[in-house]
Amino acid sequence: MPTPRTVISRRHLLAGAAGTAGLLASRGSRLAAEPAATATPPAAATSAESLAAVLHESLTPEQRHQVCFPWDYRHPKFGLLRTRVGNNWNA
Repeated sequence: MPTPRTVISRRHLLAGAAGTAGLLASRGSRLAAEPAATATPPAAATSAESLAAVLHESLTPEQRHQVCFPWDYRHPKFGLLRTRVGNNWNA
């Protein structure tokens, strides 16, 4: 025989969720304060520019010729390419 369903009001549901989130946040900060023995060191903060430089350095001269454009490159249809912003709808 099925058990009757308990009706929970939205207010009680949100109060329980907020309490659970607060409990998890307090336990997480306490766990973060104690370093684990097997924890890996945090990765160095990298910016988008430094990652782009790493990518550029990893390309061969042939790949750079195909992928990289001069700073003042003007596309026949789009004009000054560095000022072009467009979504890639074909992805």
